Amino acid sequence: MITTVFGRRTLAAARPVSAGRGWNGWVASVLCLSAAAMAVAVAAWPVIASGLYPGGADQLGHLLRLWYLTKVVAEEHAIPNWLPLWYNGQDFSQYYPPLVYYLMLPLNLLLREPVLTYRVFIFMSMFLAAGLTYLAVRAYLGH
Repeated sequence: MITTVFGRRTLAAARPVSAGRGWNGWVASVLCLSAAAMAVAVAAWPVIASGLYPGGADQLGHLLRLWYLTKVVAEEHAIPNWLPLWYNGQDFSQYYPPLVYYLMLPLNLLLREPVLTYRVFIFMSMFLAAGLTYLAVRAYLGH
């Protein structure tokens, strides 16, 4: 049953559209994702280009965890369970779930700079969120 509001289909009645809509759909997707990348770059540029540490009460603790995880993985080839540098030692994942640190780990092993890794990860996360939102809207609304 199709529900209409003011002559238009509602989101509940919209059906997913196949991705292969020819060149027009592909070109529109590339243009929209490029625009999203530019918008994210403009929004994230103050964070990426600043020479300062990321602000906020917890940010230096996150950088410490990323640095320590990278150090232990690079030197001992193991994932740490204990963080001895924080409050005389604590469980590595006691207050923050470690998924974000594990996602940043390969990039930090490559860059060897936790602050730069943090900034690049912020940009990548914002772009991924914008891109996936666009793809979800396109799939369910068919535009």
